[in-house]
Amino acid sequence: MPQILSGILCDTERCKQYKGLSILFEIYLVLAVNTTVCERGFSCMKRVKNDWRSCLGTEQLSRLMFPSIEDPSMDNFDAAGAVEKWWTSGNRARRPGFNPWQKEQEQEIRDDLYEDLSNLLTSMATSAVRGIILGENDSAKVTLPLGIPSSVEELQRQTKQSLEEERLALLSEAHWNNNQQVVKDKMERTFAYRRHEVIEDKPFIAEFKRRWPALFSEREVEAEFARITTVPLRSKFMQQLDHHSSKLLRIFQKKGGAAGQKIRNIMAEYDKNDAIETRRASVIKALIVYLNEDPKA
Repeated sequence: MPQILSGILCDTERCKQYKGLSILFEIYLVLAVNTTVCERGFSCMKRVKNDWRSCLGTEQLSRLMFPSIEDPSMDNFDAAGAVEKWWTSGNRARRPGFNPWQKEQEQEIRDDLYEDLSNLLTSMATSAVRGIILGENDSAKVTLPLGIPSSVEELQRQTKQSLEEERLALLSEAHWNNNQQVVKDKMERTFAYRRHEVIEDKPFIAEFKRRWPALFSEREVEAEFARITTVPLRSKFMQQLDHHSSKLLRIFQKKGGAAGQKIRNIMAEYDKNDAIETRRASVIKALIVYLNEDPKA
């Protein structure tokens, strides 16, 4: 049977001679063994042409069904080409001056610049290391300037040693008065060293206070908070305190017992003077009492 089919369909003369039979053979070749494909097509048609889209024409319905039946799944489909064609086609631009791929193009440019810079630094580092490794009589030897480390390990060792020396100098400066600017400069230079110690070593508070006593002052606490978060601590705290003061006052009024009496005595000072400084001080003292702490401590 397969030989007969191929013999007739592949021969032009026989197709002309057995015209009706060749048509039947062509139908036979594409005839579905079962109705699975048809059922799949009807299911797709029901999904596309639903109650909300009942007016779809045959041509548009076929266009919408074709991607669902024949094209790859959404996980493997790259829509960039289709979107690009849709965006650039038409009689006029959809959004003149707008580039939908601007972020992707800028990211590609940044990646290319980063790769070029990395290659440049790698080649420079390779040249420097080659000059160090080669012998003294070699003509290709490169002599590094005085003070530049000859390896990454030496650079890390010198950096850690210099920062530790800064920390020791900071210990002596912390005991002197009227040297806030010197302490501030040294704290800024040792910030990375201090953060690495906190994150990697995770010291106890007592040990950390012994190594960095200058940090445990009002001025440096605010400065360190700004270095980490770039947010001014005092102004941010006062802003949030003013924002939540009314809610805190309502909570304080519901407090009973001895603590409630202490809170009412504290808030009596605010009733005599409603200045913003008095309000803030009264709210903070009342909050300390509310948390069962001593406001005079």
